[in-house]
Amino acid sequence: MEGKIKGIEASLAKDNIKYKEGYYVEHLTGEVEKCTNRHGVSDGHNYDQFKKYFDNSDQYKLEEVKRVEHSDIKGIYDIEYRLKIETKDYRGQGTGEFKFVPKEGKDPLRKTVYDPSVISNEQIIKLGKEAMEDGLLKKQIDELGYQDKIWGTSSNGLKFEGFRNKETGEISNFYPVI
Repeated sequence: MEGKIKGIEASLAKDNIKYKEGYYVEHLTGEVEKCTNRHGVSDGHNYDQFKKYFDNSDQYKLEEVKRVEHSDIKGIYDIEYRLKIETKDYRGQGTGEFKFVPKEGKDPLRKTVYDPSVISNEQIIKLGKEAMEDGLLKKQIDELGYQDKIWGTSSNGLKFEGFRNKETGEISNFYPVI
């Protein structure tokens, strides 16, 4: 009987999960929409899109400090990076000199990304949904004001974090973590 109850709970958990349409896909796989000195890149987990943002940015350039591949899953990397910003003169013109954010000596920014030539956008979305189901089923949830933070693991062992809006019940985004 216990096995059936677990099966029913698992089925209900999967069927009741709602995702904020479009947004979670764009956050995970799409172009970088936002980068700040304080937090760095807030989306752009697709490594090609992450690099493309810096290649095309007038404000920021990428200074990769360290890139470590996941110990068990090819195509998943933890990147430590700094923002390279050209200093301006009093007229707002570039000086050809650069500063780094965070400064050298401070901990760099971090981002977990996937290589879309190894793991497709469709695969990373599928793995993320599996991990959100896992986290909800195992009740691996922290309440954070207006949203819940969910931790889960996909079928291939990749861990994800995600956020669910308490008011709508929708998962607004999720991303891989090492």
